[in-house]
Amino acid sequence: MLTTEQIVATNSAHMEAVHELTGTAASYSRDLFQIAVGLGYEFSRLAEAHLAESHQHVVSVMERAMKHVPNGAETIQKAMESYVSNSAQAEGVANKAVAKRRKAA
Repeated sequence: MLTTEQIVATNSAHMEAVHELTGTAASYSRDLFQIAVGLGYEFSRLAEAHLAESHQHVVSVMERAMKHVPNGAETIQKAMESYVSNSAQAEGVANKAVAKRRKAA
């Protein structure tokens, strides 16, 4: 049979072990959260880079196409220039929104 001192010592050892495990679990949870945040940031950065690259490609294609517009097709040329201008403005607005969101996070 256990004495009172042995029960108190066993209970104290048990509480210390639980406290240590709780601290380890909390630390692990914080580490996982930091990994998830970092991963989300990297995905966002990659997506932005891909979109910027795609936009540049579209602009390049449009500029090359405008060089080969036949005479008398000024309306088409103006529409293409408008598209390039509007898409550049939209990209700028989107980039500002992303930058603002990052600062807020």
